[in-house]
Amino acid sequence: MEPIAERLDLPDGYGTANSTMAWEAVRERLEQAPRYWLVTTLRDGRAHVVPVDGVWLDDTWYYGGSPETSTSATSSATRGWWCTWRTPWPR
Repeated sequence: MEPIAERLDLPDGYGTANSTMAWEAVRERLEQAPRYWLVTTLRDGRAHVVPVDGVWLDDTWYYGGSPETSTSATSSATRGWWCTWRTPWPR
């Protein structure tokens, strides 16, 4: 089952999303990414964003980390988390 792409509803001043990416293009970028950004939500509702190493394999994303970190605690305590392949590090 492939994900369903939806256009973003952006706040005023951010412009308009005109298109979505095909899942195949997203999958390719995830497979080739050297690093990822993991976004989770803290208990008080604030976003928690960290760069992590990981691998996209067979349509599943794997990443590691100590169970004592905020990242591990928030990713296991909430259903809402996201990852992206954009990275500020040079390739």
